[in-house]
Amino acid sequence: MRFLSFFCWTLALPAFAQFNGMSASGNGSSATVTISMSSNTVTVPCVTGAPYSGTQTSQSIQTLADGTRITRPATPRETTRRDSAGRVRTERELFPARPGAPQSSFMIVKVQDPVAGYAYLLDSVNQVAHRTAIKSMAATGPFNPPQQVGSRTLPDGTVSVTESLGEQIMFGVTAIGTKTTMTHPAGSRMGNDRPVTTTSELWWSPQLREMVMSINTSPEGNVSTMSMSDLSTAEPDAALFQIPASYKVVDESGSFTFTVALTK
Repeated sequence: MRFLSFFCWTLALPAFAQFNGMSASGNGSSATVTISMSSNTVTVPCVTGAPYSGTQTSQSIQTLADGTRITRPATPRETTRRDSAGRVRTERELFPARPGAPQSSFMIVKVQDPVAGYAYLLDSVNQVAHRTAIKSMAATGPFNPPQQVGSRTLPDGTVSVTESLGEQIMFGVTAIGTKTTMTHPAGSRMGNDRPVTTTSELWWSPQLREMVMSINTSPEGNVSTMSMSDLSTAEPDAALFQIPASYKVVDESGSFTFTVALTK
């Protein structure tokens, strides 16, 4: 029995917040996917006039005391496409293959259509489109990175300092970077007997209103990186945001499950 649990799958898809979580269990030949949902209609941000396509990849590298480096994928690859009207399609592999251990796979597809007022989770095996209602909120106003430059002290004594990294061209778009260093006093983080630091480097694209890279380091020697690849600002194919005519549309108002056969 293999078990995967995905929570807050929202980095590239904040508009799918109505899907509170997703878990899946499988035995190599089939998988049962459980979607946890809000029973209320959710208002989601809608970015218009900024089409793009890209694949989000993540990995974690841990460096041991003797210099040994251990590299492992942090999350499955995730491909996102957004059109000028703000429609978003995201594809993510469930049960991704791991090096040296072939596994079965299944692609989870989510489509958000703020124009029609619905979000869909597509079950391509059973040809069912699970539909939920959404309300869209236009993302307007000037772009501001989520972390403001400056310093502050948290209640536990942790000192947080955020600095600007300026602008860079990343993956073909302009990105604004910030770096936050947090100094945790003794006893505030997992029993540390002296101060330790963590850092978070974020790069945001004003054009896309999306994060294109993040680098997080921990005192344990872990460096976690998320980056975009195959980034394009061309208008995606409109057919990607349409529900195939052969699919049965099922309206959902709460959590639901579906079972799929896995392919090698």
